[in-house]
Formats: sequence, C-alpha cells, structure tokens
Amino acid sequence: MFFKSILSIALLLALHICQGQSLSRSVISSGGSNNDQLSYTLGESVIATASGSDLILAQGFQQPDELWATSVDPLLGKATFRLYPNPTREKLILEIESEESRKIGVEFVDVRGRKVSKVLPIEIGSTSEHSFDVSSYAVGTYLLLLKDASGKILNSFLFQKRF
Repeated sequence: MFFKSILSIALLLALHICQGQSLSRSVISSGGSNNDQLSYTLGESVIATASGSDLILAQGFQQPDELWATSVDPLLGKATFRLYPNPTREKLILEIESEESRKIGVEFVDVRGRKVSKVLPIEIGSTSEHSFDVSSYAVGTYLLLLKDASGKILNSFLFQKRF
C-alpha cells in the first residue's frame, strides 16, 4: 500500500513537471529542396488542405501555395496534361493538349530516381492520348518524366502503382 502511494505521488509529480511534446516541420525523405521558387519533398504523394470557419486541416508537410493544371513552358508552349487512372494497376493514360506538335520522350523512374523504363518516344499534337503498360512495375510511387530530344525534363507527374 505504501509503495502504491509513493508511486502515485511520483507519477503526479512527473506529469506536473514534464512539458507536452512539440513537433517542428521536418521530413525524412530520399530527396527534396526548399528555395525561393520551388519547394518539394519526394515520397509525399498526397497533400491537401481543407478549411472551415475556424479550422484548417493540412495533410502533408510541404503545402503548396497554388496548384496549376495548365502550364506555359517555353519548350512545350501552352499545354494541358491529364494522367489517369491514378492510382493504377495495369494501364496509365497520358492526355496532352498542346499548341505545338513535336516529338518528346517519356521515361518512368521510381521515387529514388532509379530508371524503370527506357525513354519511349511519343508525338504530341493538338490533342494526343498515350497509353503505357505499368502492370510489371512493383507496387509503389513512380514519376512519369516528359523529356525533350536533349534529355531535358519538360514536365513530371507522380503516380501510384497498386496491387
């Protein structure tokens, strides 16, 4: 009985003395950057922010200021991209609406930057649709990279491969 009383008192003192836990913004990741123009973290495939009258709920550490579906690239011109279904099991479809017709390359890499396919040549025009078989890829997160003839990355898309 005496031991239980001392243990209870010690526990109450410890709870009174100990401060609550405080977490800072940090990420353990295989890559990332944070500068004036770009902030990203590899491995963070889903980020979102929802807000109400007095509540903001954020998912993910690196929250974007704005999301863009259409971009103006000096190499591609004005282009709109759609990648679906995401996540996928077998087939991945890339739709591109572009003002300019040209040949580009598509390459798949995993989130560690390892190549999982060779560069596949495709031709884009006003509206083009391209299908890719990803059924042989292991379950995980991948990047689809669009490259010009010199190998420069024009755009990239993150997607999930599921069972």
